[in-house]
Amino acid sequence: MSSVIDPRKIQKDLPIPKGAVLYDFDDQYNKLNMLESGSVQFIAKINDSGNERLLGEIKTKRFILPHLLFGENNNPLKIISSMDCIINSYPFYQNTLSFFSQNPLIARSIFVSLIADFNEIYSKIKSFYEFSFKVEKLYDNLILAIALGKLNKNLIVFSDDSFNLFQISKDYEEKFKSQNGFFPGVDNPNFLGNDNSRFIQKKYEFSMERLSCNQDILNIAFSFRKTPLEVMDSIYKNTYELPFYICKTFSKELDSLIASFIEIIVRTESYLIRIFSHPSNLSYVLLKGINDKLGKEKCLAIFSTVYASYQNFAEFYKNFFQLISLPFNLNFKNDLLYLIETTKKSTLESVAQPEKKGKEAVSSIISDILSKNENSSFSIDSIIIGEKKSSQLTTSSKFFSEICSFANFPADETKIFSKALDTFIKQQDKTADNEINRKVQKAIRTLYFKLYEKTFIKSLNTKQYPKAVDYFLKFGIIDERLLTQEDLNVIINFSDNSYSDYEIYYPYDWFSLIYNEKIEPSISDLGQSFAEIEREEAKRYKKVKEEEIPINLKKLKFEIENFYQTTYRVLTSSPLTALPIFFSENVRGKLSDLIITREKIANELDWLRSIDYSLFWRESIYRQEDIFDIYKKEVLPYIIIIPGIGDRIFMWQDSGTNKYMPARFVFPSVFTGSDLRKSVALACAAYRWENNKTMKGPAWADATAGGITGAYVDYLQTYQKSTELSIEAKKTIKEQLSKFRSDREKFANDYIQWIFYESEGILKLNSLLRRIFIFEIPFKKEVLLQLQRLPAFEKLVTTFINRRKMEIRSNINRYRKFEDQEKNLPDEIQKFMDFLKN
Repeated sequence: MSSVIDPRKIQKDLPIPKGAVLYDFDDQYNKLNMLESGSVQFIAKINDSGNERLLGEIKTKRFILPHLLFGENNNPLKIISSMDCIINSYPFYQNTLSFFSQNPLIARSIFVSLIADFNEIYSKIKSFYEFSFKVEKLYDNLILAIALGKLNKNLIVFSDDSFNLFQISKDYEEKFKSQNGFFPGVDNPNFLGNDNSRFIQKKYEFSMERLSCNQDILNIAFSFRKTPLEVMDSIYKNTYELPFYICKTFSKELDSLIASFIEIIVRTESYLIRIFSHPSNLSYVLLKGINDKLGKEKCLAIFSTVYASYQNFAEFYKNFFQLISLPFNLNFKNDLLYLIETTKKSTLESVAQPEKKGKEAVSSIISDILSKNENSSFSIDSIIIGEKKSSQLTTSSKFFSEICSFANFPADETKIFSKALDTFIKQQDKTADNEINRKVQKAIRTLYFKLYEKTFIKSLNTKQYPKAVDYFLKFGIIDERLLTQEDLNVIINFSDNSYSDYEIYYPYDWFSLIYNEKIEPSISDLGQSFAEIEREEAKRYKKVKEEEIPINLKKLKFEIENFYQTTYRVLTSSPLTALPIFFSENVRGKLSDLIITREKIANELDWLRSIDYSLFWRESIYRQEDIFDIYKKEVLPYIIIIPGIGDRIFMWQDSGTNKYMPARFVFPSVFTGSDLRKSVALACAAYRWENNKTMKGPAWADATAGGITGAYVDYLQTYQKSTELSIEAKKTIKEQLSKFRSDREKFANDYIQWIFYESEGILKLNSLLRRIFIFEIPFKKEVLLQLQRLPAFEKLVTTFINRRKMEIRSNINRYRKFEDQEKNLPDEIQKFMDFLKN
């Protein structure tokens, strides 16, 4: 522990110089420390060799990692001051529960700090995972290129006890070919940047399931955070055991989150070392094979791609962890040292290029943008400088010019956007993961959403606006040069005059509802509402009133930045290379068949509800003066069509700010997936899972009271012990389940079998699952009567029908209190009774 922090006494306004160690690894953390000014960093030890990595930074007006006070072991982190600090430090020897009972206000502040710490660490983990997926993708593609290129006769010589390249490459090759992957040739540099995950049964996607956290505890903590302030104050004063328990269990999840962070860092560094640094690194193995069989020229072409990745990874690593030296480096043997010399020479030449005026001009533009505190920064200096053209606008796009002019988009940003589009259009493979594409795509993403917001706001007060603006707001079309003439004609002639019973919104309509405060903004990817985030920011930062923007504009910004900017990625199977703009090369098929309309969505949902008729029915409370009771009603979801091209449908949230509000499903404006019906069903399976968890609360995993989630989790835990299943059946189930990461994905796969096959009498599920699904996800009465003829369904259907009759009889008596003088039930109750008879 720092010599200036005395564990025995209260220390107020304690000055801590920059660079001082407040707590070292394994120090006893027994003081509650409030950071009054300055900032501190916390660092983790990632291996036995003592290597350390910076995990995060805490800024002023926060408790310093209070979760450590709840730990049973000594401090696993090193905490140092990253600038001069002032700290108020209080001894914390007493029992934590006693402290909560005696200091309710401080206890509440501790809980708020815990939530803030979790959010910030979670955000850093997500950012690092995005980087890690890029590393893993290169790792996988190098192995595939080595395996499929057949340039190395004997891969055993490059193998060792911990890494059998011969066997690993063989396994990769078998998976790739079994999934009909296409290999363009070992001399094609684009292959190393392609997303081949689906061919090797991987997913480069982040989800909470990747973290070693208990989702139930997180849900409880974040739900408790939503409690109204006056209610929360009462809880802290009168039932302090509850917040104490929540803080204690949530602190363990923070420990688990940090452990997950360390785990992904270790795994990523092992990939980086295997790619670049190991004596038999994958880059060397591939390049040696190309050099020996195809010659130096081909080798140099592939090396340039590998080297660009190395530079990008190195730059990210140094910036993210604030490192001076890297844990990985380029390591080639003598026969390929000429490649290293080539990079040194090219680097010196590029530094010496006499293009200072152009560089200064572009740097000035970018500096202006960065000074405006944008959420994302970018730099395309090298692209613009390399263009050796006039600094004037070079795009010939009529659409782009009309949109920017309409939105009054700043001239300097218009220039950069124009250059980025020009460069993007010239790329032969617009989805390849190479240096130019990465820079251009980052520029496009950053400016696209800013332009979209400005264009939408301007359109609200404009009766008539250019067609280009309409195409932009509806489809994300920003440059007609990115469309074939055939696709452009389809867009120009498109109109959707269809009617639907569902609330289906095109982008303009949805964002208008948010802007006009008719509907609350969607939750963030962390499950936080607009109001919750506003409250947190208000407490964390003292805002100047004059600088505050109108609340409706805040909500619109929140919806675009937290909802739109995330959903366009999750609607595609390649989120790392996803772009919000429309370009024809991304359209796989005939555009006129792929555009999503209200009618298409309604048809698919109608079909699904004709089988899973209880899909959107959920518990609610019916009130009639002082009388009330529980019943069920159908709550159809909001359907939001987002501009862009995607091959997935996504259930964004299963309810609103309270659990009785509609869910939100997201569709891309152009769907390029192979099966729209199956994609809709998968999204509805996710809805069934998440909404059941919401409605059941903490009991969602209970085998008896947890509904479909409780029964399914119990099945996963006990099917191996079942006497109904043969050994072979259990083995098959285990193999099938191993293909999916989370319980929800496993359930969704079984849901598809239930809806598409079992409803037709085609047996796909085992008897244990069939028994669960028929009571939790029943078919309509006419379907059940058809299935009752089959031996596998006969007893189940009979039992279900008898139970349903008992439920109807019970409800007739139960709801008699709501009858009017003519013995009629209220419409909503009558609808529920009719539903039970279906």
